Amino acid sequence: MGSATRTALAGARQVLASTPGLDRAAGGQLLAAARLIGSSHGLQSALFAADGTAATAMRDRVFAELSAPARSVLESALSASWSSSGELIAGIEELGIRALALTADDADAVARELDAVGQLVATSAELELALSGTRGTPESRGALVDRLLDGRTSPEARTIMSHLVRQPRGRRIGELVRTGAELVADAVGKGFATVTVAKSLTDTQLAEVAQTVRERYGRDHLLVQVVDPSVLGGARIQVGHEVIDGSIAARLTDLTLQLAR
Repeated sequence: MGSATRTALAGARQVLASTPGLDRAAGGQLLAAARLIGSSHGLQSALFAADGTAATAMRDRVFAELSAPARSVLESALSASWSSSGELIAGIEELGIRALALTADDADAVARELDAVGQLVATSAELELALSGTRGTPESRGALVDRLLDGRTSPEARTIMSHLVRQPRGRRIGELVRTGAELVADAVGKGFATVTVAKSLTDTQLAEVAQTVRERYGRDHLLVQVVDPSVLGGARIQVGHEVIDGSIAARLTDLTLQLAR
């Protein structure tokens, strides 16, 4: 992420947090705006090239149907300087996901639902292929997600997942889901951690893991358990791109490598 993008995104996040009337519809509209910009190289070039009155007039035409809250947040993003058009699109996507998290009744539940969808897809090669960016149209992938999740998840999780598969931007399903879950958790002041264990942890064990993660990273994390017998014992904790592997399987692997030297 370029320095210009970091500055632009920080400013847009502040606008998002202070925008009156923000609601679920505004979050969905921001995601739709990200898809529209991402699908048109001509629009990207025009938005980057235009300035002053011309830029305002263009945005008025293209985004005329947005609600006032969505338009306010989008204007703050489009008026800033970004390192690239790709980072602008990613930034607007982030703002849309954060808006949905901030207006959800239970943001933790939304993040957990996204993670559950990821686990479901991971168990089905056919489903993963159908939702990947290499198959079908964006509309067909979004429609498939809508059918799969209708009535099974919150509207916020369904909207986020439907957007992500429509515009994956080269990301695999696992990365898409983790990005969404991490942004939802971060929007409400938490990190997101996946704890992989051989069997489900007790409430006491979960509390101990939560305390360890809190001390290491300086804030509370939403913990999601994944049961995988192959870890044998202990736990593997993933926070962002960092993995803390305390599983017996990892120790055995290390020992095997040492003996092979």
